[in-house]
Amino acid sequence: MKKFGKFIIILIILAGGYYFYVQKNKQAEAPILENGEMMKETNESDSAAIPTPSPSPSPQGRGMESAGGGTGTEGTFSSGEEGTMSPDVLVVQIDYDGSKYAPQTVNIKVGDIVIFKNNSEGLMLPASAPYPVHTDYPEFDPKAGVSFGGKWQFKFEKVGEWKFHDHLKPSVLGVINVSAR
Repeated sequence: MKKFGKFIIILIILAGGYYFYVQKNKQAEAPILENGEMMKETNESDSAAIPTPSPSPSPQGRGMESAGGGTGTEGTFSSGEEGTMSPDVLVVQIDYDGSKYAPQTVNIKVGDIVIFKNNSEGLMLPASAPYPVHTDYPEFDPKAGVSFGGKWQFKFEKVGEWKFHDHLKPSVLGVINVSAR
């Protein structure tokens, strides 16, 4: 009878350990939305959720412009740089460090994609202005925080000047300028 009791206790401990392991791994997956559709976040090596751009150059003069007016490196894609998926789609990454978005101003065209990467120790929740209602571009809102190292991407389909903020720190601001193709 004692052996049976020990066996049950060991079984409960193993089941509890498995449950906590599964729960921990579920919490590590932050939701990613692309134009309102839920997507599962992936590792950097998994290209299913975030398209991998080709190394071909983008159309002439199209670049990621910061508030200072400089452009990023064309045709490549790595942290802090931009790239192209095809001749007509530009992919731009904006990094968040907990106190600012970099770059704070980005100029793109309709159909281009902006990836927000969280490099801060807390959550990031980029959303359209105005705070707290996000009515200027309601689709531009992940509706859930993105954890450290996570990414959220959004394909801009409307022409305009789209101001955004971090919903968890409303004083952290940026602008996405979207022009027609």
